[in-house]
Amino acid sequence: LFNLLQKQGREAEAQTHSKQLTEMQDKDPYYWLGRGISEFKQNEFHAALKSLETAQSMTRGFSELHVYLAIAYWRTNQANKAREQMALLNALDGQHPSLAILDKKFRNKP
Repeated sequence: LFNLLQKQGREAEAQTHSKQLTEMQDKDPYYWLGRGISEFKQNEFHAALKSLETAQSMTRGFSELHVYLAIAYWRTNQANKAREQMALLNALDGQHPSLAILDKKFRNKP
């Protein structure tokens, strides 16, 4: 709707919807997870970490969030926090397919 209003030259209305969208996004863990994944894919690990941590502060029990957090912590040289995320993932879903892969990757590193 924001884009449509802008294309129609209805800037005041577009800004109202932009503000509403931003307020909704700020409270939505899925927005922050998606943003974190996007930043992650662009190798912006510090930015991804901040977005993923924001998502984690809003929700519990989301396996993929722990996977991405573990990798982001690992890529930002925070091995202990990466392992903490692995432990959370294991407690949540001990059969998650990423567990074995990440465990192997993290096992032999300091």
